[in-house]
Amino acid sequence: MGSAFTIFKRHLHSNNMRMTHQRDHLFHVLLKSSHPLSIEQLIPLVDSHFVSVYRNVQELRKVGVIKQVPLGLKYSYELSDMFKPHHHHISCDGCSAVSGIDDEEIERLIDSAAVRAGYRPTGHSLEMRGICRNCRVTD
Repeated sequence: MGSAFTIFKRHLHSNNMRMTHQRDHLFHVLLKSSHPLSIEQLIPLVDSHFVSVYRNVQELRKVGVIKQVPLGLKYSYELSDMFKPHHHHISCDGCSAVSGIDDEEIERLIDSAAVRAGYRPTGHSLEMRGICRNCRVTD
């Protein structure tokens, strides 16, 4: 199948998109990140202007390289399931910490619910919120 970067380059090419320094940098920042990042968090990591980061994130989102992750009232971004295994997130209502959740039982329940509703599941996103261990200690 090839490395994630090779897949990324091929995917850009097949969508008639050029490989630019910023797209390369953005891809590698998201590949190394253990959690979704907001545009504000990406700006210093990619070392570029807000408008450029936002535009590139949106363009890569349209072609399925990046996915938008709802976290509370805001969105963060991470590489799509094409590059990282499918998972969900839970965010803390207190401190906004984010943790990944990889649970096959959740996947089965979501697919089962779709089928019971008369659908053939093609994808999903799940937003979970709670109070993390650190914030519960300070309650």
